[in-house]
Parts: sequence; C-alpha cells; structure tokens
Amino acid sequence: MATDTHRHKQQGQSAIEVALLVAMIALSLIGILRILGMDLHDVFCRVVNGIGLQTEACPGDGVIFWDDFTDGLDGWEIDRGGNWRVEDGELCAGPGGEHRAYGVDSDGSDYTISMDATLKSGNGYGVYFRADQSNVNGYTFQYDKGYSASGAFIFRKWINGQEMAPFQPWQSAPAGYQWYNTKRHVEISVQGNTYTAKVDGQVVATAVDSAVNPVPFFDDGRVGLRTWGGEACFDNVQITVP
Repeated sequence: MATDTHRHKQQGQSAIEVALLVAMIALSLIGILRILGMDLHDVFCRVVNGIGLQTEACPGDGVIFWDDFTDGLDGWEIDRGGNWRVEDGELCAGPGGEHRAYGVDSDGSDYTISMDATLKSGNGYGVYFRADQSNVNGYTFQYDKGYSASGAFIFRKWINGQEMAPFQPWQSAPAGYQWYNTKRHVEISVQGNTYTAKVDGQVVATAVDSAVNPVPFFDDGRVGLRTWGGEACFDNVQITVP
C-alpha cells in the first residue's frame, strides 16, 4: 500500500513538472515573438487560416467583413421586416412582407461577397451591394424563383428606391433546378462597373452598368440581404478585397 501511494505521488509530481515545463516553453516562445516584433494574434490567425478555418476573430486575409451569426444579429441593421432571427446558426428572414438588413461594417467599392443561402419558400432572395439604406440607391443580385417561368438569376439597379429592369442578358435557371431547401454557395464579384454572380461555383449572371443617365453606376455602399413574400436563411457572409 505504501508503495502504491508513493507511486501515485511520483505520477502527480511528474504531471506537475510537465505542465510547468510546457508553461516555461510557452512563455519563452511568447517572449521571443515579442522581441521579434510579431503580433501573437496575427501568428494565431495565420495558423487558424492556414488549416482552412475561419472565425470572427480570424476571418482570413483580405476579409473586411465576416459573420457566421454566432453573435446573433450583432453587426446588422434591420431596415425592413419584423421577422429577422437567428435560427439553427443561420440568419433567417420571413415569411411575410419584404425584409431588408444591412451589414454595419460592410461599406466598400470593389469587393467579392460570398455566403451560404437557402430559399425556404416564396419567390426568392436578394443580395444588395454598393447600396444605401431605405430609399435604395445601389444594386441587387437576385436569386429569383418568381422571375420567368423557370426562375432566373438577375442583376438589378435601384435608383431612389425604384427597382429597375434587370440588366440584359439575364439567365434562366436550368430545367429541373432545385430552388427550395437546398443550401447554395453564392459569390458575387463587384469590380468597377462589372458584376458577376456564381452559384455553387458556376457563373449564373453577369452585368455591366454603362449608364450615364439618369445616373451613372454607383461606386460605393453597403452589402445587404433581402427577402420578399417568403423565407430564406443565410450563413457565413463574407466580404473580401483583393
């Protein structure tokens, strides 16, 4: 019995010694990094991003806005609609009338927007870019089940709150396209007056705003989300710059 007790004490001491050694090594490394002028947060984020992970604290190189909605609606301004909520880790809106929300820190000019989005019901959802709030001046990409017989992917311009006709040419969805309850990865490239949308890696719409009248193309503004008459959910909203 005495031998077992002595052995347990030795094991306990060994564990403490190992922990102390690890702590000393960690403190030494921190000291070295500080002497070299390296930011510890930057080092940590490089490791996290290097293995393909992203967090709100470490969104990745070139990322100016990122939200996985773990903090609820923080970072978003609700412009219209009373049924915005976080549900199963996603930002959802509707059903009901029109819903609009804008990312608080999403203002910019040339950028790429990406997100995961699921249309649950209704005619579609939209992604605002280079837009201001309420009386909108800007643009939307619309994942639009209700446009044309088969549905379509379209870009629209907004002038003083009025939704203009889609940019030409717009693209119909392929036959048998699954609009509902399928999570899609949406990516929108905004460069100068040229806009390109991809869904699940495939280009589905392009637009060039070469207008001079009544207004030229808008070159700055926020990113936002929109639903109308139905329900959609969004996740992993990200804005990156070159």
